[in-house]
Amino acid sequence: MKYRAEIDGLRALAVISVVIFHFFPSQLGLGYLGVDIFFVISGYLITAHLLQSQGSPYKDYLKHFYTRRVKRLFPALFVFLLATSILISAVFLTSDLKKFFDSLVATQTFWANWYFWRDGGYFGGNDQLKPLLHMWSLSVEEQFYIVFPTFLFLLFVIQMRLKLPVVLGIAGVTAVSFAMWYYLNGIGGENPAFFLLPTRVWQFGLGALAAYVHRAERFGSLTQLSALTYLAAALLVGGLVYMVSPVINTIIVTAGAALFVLATAPRETLVFRLFSTPVPREIGKISYSLYLYHWPLAVVLVYVYVDGPGLWHSVGGVVLSVVLGWLSYQYVEKPFRYGLPFKYTAGLVLGTALLGIAVTQSAIHFSGASAASKLAENGGTNFRCPAMSYVPYGASRACRIGAQDGGPREVILLGNSHAQMYAPMVDELLREQGTSGFLVPLNSCFPTTTLNINAACLKAAEGNFEAIASDEGVKLVVISSSWYGEYFIDANGNPAGKEALAGAFLELTEKFEARGIRTVLVSPLAIPYQDLASELPRLVKYGGLETEELEARMKVPRAKFEAEFGALNEALKASLGEAYVEVYQDLCDADYCYYGQGTEMFYSDSNHLSQNVLDRLELTRAKLADLLKLDETP
Repeated sequence: MKYRAEIDGLRALAVISVVIFHFFPSQLGLGYLGVDIFFVISGYLITAHLLQSQGSPYKDYLKHFYTRRVKRLFPALFVFLLATSILISAVFLTSDLKKFFDSLVATQTFWANWYFWRDGGYFGGNDQLKPLLHMWSLSVEEQFYIVFPTFLFLLFVIQMRLKLPVVLGIAGVTAVSFAMWYYLNGIGGENPAFFLLPTRVWQFGLGALAAYVHRAERFGSLTQLSALTYLAAALLVGGLVYMVSPVINTIIVTAGAALFVLATAPRETLVFRLFSTPVPREIGKISYSLYLYHWPLAVVLVYVYVDGPGLWHSVGGVVLSVVLGWLSYQYVEKPFRYGLPFKYTAGLVLGTALLGIAVTQSAIHFSGASAASKLAENGGTNFRCPAMSYVPYGASRACRIGAQDGGPREVILLGNSHAQMYAPMVDELLREQGTSGFLVPLNSCFPTTTLNINAACLKAAEGNFEAIASDEGVKLVVISSSWYGEYFIDANGNPAGKEALAGAFLELTEKFEARGIRTVLVSPLAIPYQDLASELPRLVKYGGLETEELEARMKVPRAKFEAEFGALNEALKASLGEAYVEVYQDLCDADYCYYGQGTEMFYSDSNHLSQNVLDRLELTRAKLADLLKLDETP
């Protein structure tokens, strides 16, 4: 395959976008879409190479492909993982180091995307402290490499025997993947749509289609148009710089990358000349290693400088990333890819993998349990449904809680992530009673149908209401939600303020009651509004936080909570009586509301309770146990 210098330039654009996003997120908020560009490039290059092997015996076809891929990716990856294990073992608290070890094993075994999907996501605050979070994308690529060569080989066979063109198979899978991705983004499944291979195949597929077009030597007059390169550049730059919506920007950038690799205009075209100049070309060559090393450095800066690294710290992190990327390219990538026999690659991978595990486990074993580390233990421990338990439901999705005997669901826990955080308690109570139920979380929205964040949330909340109201057997809905926004819209699209929240939740309970379904509403909590479970332990270790100040930051005056929610609580209590669960009473006394006590944090992040502290909610548990008794009227 002929070398295309402009594709290295495209790699440079991709990696620079990601690096800027990670070190200076406010400067390029869409820079994460550089990864989407990498996926298109990979689909194009991998397909182009595989098409050159068309006609080879299956065994030789696979051997040639996987030998090249392993020598290309694994030496730099596993040396990087060892280096990162050493760095993180020296910096992280024990509890955080244990989480790093889990992610290390997930990365070494190529399922990091699944691990990080279930561990929280990509855009949350606590996710800035996961040194291997960026390895999700490499796991997606590796999984694609496992599946795609055989899939393409089968398409070759089908083409020979049934005369069905290969391009139809690639186009079909691409279309199905795109439909899945678009659907999940529309029902609150942004995380699986972001992390998982089936919903990323369409980006590889567009690159693969470009390679097939080139191989078939069709549409040459179209691909050689200079205008195609300008359109591609405009889509790439526009999609990375101007926000429309996450979905639309992803489509724009992906389309731009696909058109770029499809274009075969003369090298003298301005766009190709710019992308083929020495600086972007050389950055593109080290892009893989630069991508590997930049993120752990960004994480360490944020970890140590809790209030945020300074400008020059971040600039230094970028410079060091480039230096390490260049060193890795020169002294690891190139020798193992082009010079050394495969057995040296196998030895390096095995040795560095074992060393990385040994280093991390030794650090965990010998570090001991400091007060700072104990404080950090509940970070990121709010409950999430098991991945395989989700089913489509209403306008979003649901997972089963309570008795798992296949009986009719009688209880619905409805809300958003603030309903999900109570799911272990509700699940246990329902199991004790032999009752089945569903958790129905609507991410980033309220469950209310007359007031919400935006029009899309209003529509989704109404869809969930209708699904529940029409669900035969449902007798009780427990509503739990966040209460902490300031600006909303009503059903007519008019702006509304926080003072309208109580009325919106009361209207929702009345709508359910009118359909013969009893309701319970869970109150707001005094939340920290910042990720104290992560910040305070790091301030103790690196910021010199004294015990007295630590204790002061783990509580808030009760009067402050009452000023924010006292009137709302009184109004809802007066209207709902015993059906209003005042969960804050478990975490407040007469003087203070507590975010934690001693060396235990109650919150897993800035606003969600850790599932490890649900046993502290004794009053809440007793009241819910009574309210969940379906054969009695409370």
